[in-house]
Amino acid sequence: MARIGCILLAAGASSRMGEPKLLKTVRGMTGGMTGGMAGGKTIFEVTLGRHLESSLLRVVAVVPGWIAGFGPVMERCSSDRVSFVVMDEPCQMSESLKAGWEHLSAQGRPDGIMISLADQPLVSAGTIDKLIRSFADSGEPICVPVFEGRRGRPVVIAPGLGDEVLALEGDEGARSLLARHRGEIAEVSVSSEEVHLDFDRPGDLEKLAARLNMNEV
Repeated sequence: MARIGCILLAAGASSRMGEPKLLKTVRGMTGGMTGGMAGGKTIFEVTLGRHLESSLLRVVAVVPGWIAGFGPVMERCSSDRVSFVVMDEPCQMSESLKAGWEHLSAQGRPDGIMISLADQPLVSAGTIDKLIRSFADSGEPICVPVFEGRRGRPVVIAPGLGDEVLALEGDEGARSLLARHRGEIAEVSVSSEEVHLDFDRPGDLEKLAARLNMNEV
């Protein structure tokens, strides 16, 4: 298995949600979404947990330091395989990505770097491992999941593209990088729409909770 590190992007402002969506809590099998921690885990913890169930070498989580509630979550998530980059104020995705890339690269050069979004808690460890294997087998510098003809996330990028990552600007993450390297992308077919699903608005929360509970998070 390739040695892949992961940048887990969690420092978004949740502007469309109106509140810190990653601190929303998922209860047990018959529950739903709740604002407190009783009987459940935050969406951030669910997403991070699935990444840690995979064969990822380590995870660098880029988190919002301006949200006080992330402090206790970071303490609960302490692990030898997890480190945190704390952003002091709301920023664009490219800034979070570059901060995470620099931090992860400083810990040693992995074979590849996965870029994941913390608001995609349905992405399974199995899907993550499939991407890791496919990245190693393909020989391409970029690997993306595809469901029903549409690309999703997370993506894996070779460290050799680091200069291009560090030159990114704006709030589109690595989209422009993928466009420049469109002929060097390994597409990996997956059997679930999990690589497309995130949540941005209050009405998405109950649907997400139902899917998570169904999957026994």
